Amino acid sequence: MLEQDRIIGEVGEGDRLLQSWITESQVLLASRCLGIAKFALNQAIDYGQMRITRGQPLTRFPAVRTMIATSITEIEAGSLLVKESAKHVTNNHENGPYFAKMAKRYATDVAFKIIDDVLQLHGGAGYTKDLPFERLYKELRFARLEFLNSEVINNDLAERYIEKML
Repeated sequence: MLEQDRIIGEVGEGDRLLQSWITESQVLLASRCLGIAKFALNQAIDYGQMRITRGQPLTRFPAVRTMIATSITEIEAGSLLVKESAKHVTNNHENGPYFAKMAKRYATDVAFKIIDDVLQLHGGAGYTKDLPFERLYKELRFARLEFLNSEVINNDLAERYIEKML
């Protein structure tokens, strides 16, 4: 039996508290992942402007520009999803956990893809300890597992959507 001063919240409300903390953490993690993605993309652009190949900076090549355009679009879309989920969670809306899961899944997937592209752009130098990308890659890989992994989130999202349709 726990002492009264060791109890957080009301007795029997532990599951609800835990779920609300996980929901808030998913939103925070999503925001952090998008920040990491934006940082890595900016670093890649700086490198791409400096790195000359075939007589021009890497950022002048269509494939690199496509990667940049795709990345900024996905970061902005993720930011909108994070803002929407934060609004729902802050207002204790019933859809808060639903949006938080979507934001977490989308942001971690996007950030992981962007880090992968950034490593590709940097070539072997991206894996050196001199640059932060190897560490960020590992952090983002772990982030995909934190506060429910993508497979569990996908199942939860699909189940809720299907229930709403029926």
